[in-house]
Amino acid sequence: MKSNYISTLTLNSTPRNSLAKLQAELAKSSEELSTGMRADVSLDLGVRSDASATLRNQKANLQSMIDNNTSIATQLSTTQNGLDDLRTNAQSMLNSLISLDHTSAGTSTLSNDAAMKLDSMISTLNVSDGRRFLFGGTKSGTAPMSSFGDGAQAALNTAFTAEFGVGPDDASASSITAAQMTDFLDGAFAGEFDDANWAANWSSASDATRSSMISTSETITTSISANETAMRKIAMAYSMVSEFVTSSLADETRQVIVSKAQNLLGEGIAGLTEMGAQIGSAEARITAVNDMMSRASDNTDTKLSTLEAVDPAETKTKVDLLTTQIEMSYSLTSQMLKLSIINYV
Repeated sequence: MKSNYISTLTLNSTPRNSLAKLQAELAKSSEELSTGMRADVSLDLGVRSDASATLRNQKANLQSMIDNNTSIATQLSTTQNGLDDLRTNAQSMLNSLISLDHTSAGTSTLSNDAAMKLDSMISTLNVSDGRRFLFGGTKSGTAPMSSFGDGAQAALNTAFTAEFGVGPDDASASSITAAQMTDFLDGAFAGEFDDANWAANWSSASDATRSSMISTSETITTSISANETAMRKIAMAYSMVSEFVTSSLADETRQVIVSKAQNLLGEGIAGLTEMGAQIGSAEARITAVNDMMSRASDNTDTKLSTLEAVDPAETKTKVDLLTTQIEMSYSLTSQMLKLSIINYV
């Protein structure tokens, strides 16, 4: 006959040891009941946990791409708003030129309006989203446009004086003929907006625009450069009106400037409209790609649920059973504590 060692400590410890295991199982099952998903995927799925990890990586990559596209869409929206502002101001200036009042007061008002719109244009082209300057092209770390008074204004007036021997406000400017003004605007003045002078006096932006990857296989253009021809034409129109449309000029000569400005604004507005369409196309493409990736993410969630989800009814039954077992264990422990081997010696 074989006897086992029994003591009061052994009797008391046995239910306590099982209690810890039951409590751990209850905590796990309660978590699964709350989340609807397995608490320990690797333990429960074994070798199939690789599939779960792959699906989770796919979902994370999709979400990262969607978040990045959302940020790009915000930049595009701000860029589109800037183009709208530029177009609205240019159209307003064009309307003012068409209905020009040739009196001295009207000329002064027009000149001041052009100066304000030029300042507004420069401010718009220097807009930033907090991380980059949207019209800077690939050189997005610094504001692309210089203030008109930092160099461009002096350069234009110097060119005028060099051409005619007098300044635009000088009374002697009244002798400038329409033909002479036409030659100046098409020659020396236009030269102030060529690549070299534009870079020296107006813009530090790059001609190259930024592109962004919006999916694993698609890249689109997502910016506009301040160096675009439309920007230069509008700046030419504003600056020639603000600096040269003075009461000192003969009406016929002033009309040459007005007509030239009208043509430039019309061409600039057309260019802005084309750029707006380009940005709108990019916005639409991002929306379509995000919708596609959202559906792919939902599909990944479905697959993950198939792998990792638990049966709510089964889990609830397990939680109830474990709770009952723990309550019974507490009760048994309490009764065992009242017993002693000495009572049976």
